[in-house]
Amino acid sequence: MKKFELINSGKWFKESKNLRGSICKTNEMPFVIIKKKGENASVAFDYINLPVQYDQIFHDSAEKLNKAYVALFNKYKGGKSEYTINGMTCCFTNILLERAKKLAEDLFDLIQWYIVSYK
Repeated sequence: MKKFELINSGKWFKESKNLRGSICKTNEMPFVIIKKKGENASVAFDYINLPVQYDQIFHDSAEKLNKAYVALFNKYKGGKSEYTINGMTCCFTNILLERAKKLAEDLFDLIQWYIVSYK
């Protein structure tokens, strides 16, 4: 199973993002995307592509998820890396591309665990 979509920043970003989002919604799996820019990348997760029945788990687990997101960030960050989190979404920026791929896989696994445990 493909755990993330790697895309180049540019004109195809929106189309790739929309395609990946619809695949994730249909298969009830996390929407994780890597946006590559040079040697660095951004890694993002957004719960909005999951069916509505999962909204509550992200609201109820926001504090635990935020701590897990920060732990992932600390594991893969570089000198200029930053993050934005709120339980239901997260974005990590300025991550070296090879680290970003591992971060995206770990992020997918984390979110998938929450989804499976909710079912």
